[in-house]
Amino acid sequence: AEALEHAWAIGRRFRLHFWDALVVAAATSAGCAYLLSEDLQHGQDLDGVRLIPRRHDAALAGATTVKLDLYFFSRDAQTRWTPIHRHAYTAAVGFAPS
Repeated sequence: AEALEHAWAIGRRFRLHFWDALVVAAATSAGCAYLLSEDLQHGQDLDGVRLIPRRHDAALAGATTVKLDLYFFSRDAQTRWTPIHRHAYTAAVGFAPS
């Protein structure tokens, strides 16, 4: 519940879609300083997590990374949940982009 509340607060503060805010909240909770993203505005600081372009992915060799997977599910009439989409993110600790 705390992660969801944090995500809603980030979403309101930075005007992000909920799913993007949830990823930022997860990176913040994990202590990550950087989040590699293709979709969000590069260089922006979101609650202590700086967004950097995906092209820095190769430079992460010396950094501690956290993989964040976000799954979207659909529910059918029998209330079975089926994954319909997945987003993968990489967040980093101990990394300074050049």
